[in-house]
Amino acid sequence: MGLFRRRNPAQEAAESAARGAIQFDPEGPERAAAEARDAASRGDYAVAFERGVKGVDRLHDFYVFERFRNRQPSEADAPIVGCLLDSLRLLRERDSQCDVRDGVVEATHRLRTISTATDGIGGNSALYRQGLDGLAALAPDVDVSGVFWS
Repeated sequence: MGLFRRRNPAQEAAESAARGAIQFDPEGPERAAAEARDAASRGDYAVAFERGVKGVDRLHDFYVFERFRNRQPSEADAPIVGCLLDSLRLLRERDSQCDVRDGVVEATHRLRTISTATDGIGGNSALYRQGLDGLAALAPDVDVSGVFWS
């Protein structure tokens, strides 16, 4: 056997069928961002940040899990990534010591994976990389060195 293991064709077919059976809300990323903006308007910045992370997570579903089948990276994602960063900024302005580690790590993982997947199809990953830069600038205290690029 060489360096690379061949995948079992039956396993690949089962995984493909499972991916096809799961349907994601086509408005999921936008809905999460709207919920984040609503929470921020009420001054609930922790919830706003949590929903901002969820918006990016839902983009990840479309781009990584579904492999771009039902949505393509575009400028339509800018408000979602921007909402994530705005909510983190507002949360940090209110309480610079608040624990944002879990959300920053999750969003970093999702944005790195989206960026890699987008590059893999010849797309423009600049928006997602800008999101990563924004996270790093807003939460320099959160160590994301263990979050691998995939």
